[in-house]
Amino acid sequence: MNNSHSPRNEIKKILAGFFSQRGEASTDYCFFVPCFGLGDRLAYLAAIPHLRNQGLKLCVLAKSGDAFLASYQEIFDFVVLIDGIELSPWVHGDGYFGPANIFFLWHQAFDGGIDLEVVFKGSSGGHKLAAKASLGLDVTLDLCKPGDRFLDEVENKTQEFVFLSPIANSSPAVEGDLLAGIISFIRGRGFAVVLNVSDKNRIRNIETRQADVRLFEGDLWAGVGVAKKARLCINARSGFSEVLSATGARFIDIYPSGKKSLFWSLKENFFTPPLEEFNAEEFSPELLDVYL
Repeated sequence: MNNSHSPRNEIKKILAGFFSQRGEASTDYCFFVPCFGLGDRLAYLAAIPHLRNQGLKLCVLAKSGDAFLASYQEIFDFVVLIDGIELSPWVHGDGYFGPANIFFLWHQAFDGGIDLEVVFKGSSGGHKLAAKASLGLDVTLDLCKPGDRFLDEVENKTQEFVFLSPIANSSPAVEGDLLAGIISFIRGRGFAVVLNVSDKNRIRNIETRQADVRLFEGDLWAGVGVAKKARLCINARSGFSEVLSATGARFIDIYPSGKKSLFWSLKENFFTPPLEEFNAEEFSPELLDVYL
């Protein structure tokens, strides 16, 4: 079947024309598209420098509002903004690193996804291991910590408050009685609480009209700044935790799903691990006392 007019090839023709106007060949580049979770993107950013010895230039097709845009400008040879263009890994992706190929920064296969915990049974490393495997890299490689621009304008100060970030994009939030109990316990120990409600969903609706509970609604890097200043950050296990692992912030993870997996554990992170990881059903606020 002739697929020369497929959506993937049409995008490649546009890219070829763009680089031709610059006096370059698109076949000298491999193109990357950021998508989905923070943990996925961070892992790929830390793995991509290992591709430098394979002879291709690296170009990212990004959105101007991407939280990691400054890091893309540091890591990739070229950044093309594609605001207004939506690309799909199933329709536009090649799924492997190669000349003029389009590779999505997402570790699941395009034919419906893979169960990473089955493929890498008994292993730890989560997004980090999956990113290396999908890029064809040696899974034992040490990954590269993001450069200076990754932490632009993040202050390293400690204040007497706890940053509580109970939200996650791809798993349940910490909510209800457990969240209320954590807030009460922290306040009872004399600390203020800053509650992350930036997902604008039902976390916002918890009863927080109490003294020393402040609501945070900023973007990712503002959240990192708050976490760096906090006495402690308590998170639902999420991509935000993985970003904090690159900052040196003191944080604890709670797995709301009730299943703490070795594969997704940040204890074997390539940056700073959490102080502790808890399953929600095994957690009680009193366990926080040693970390405050």
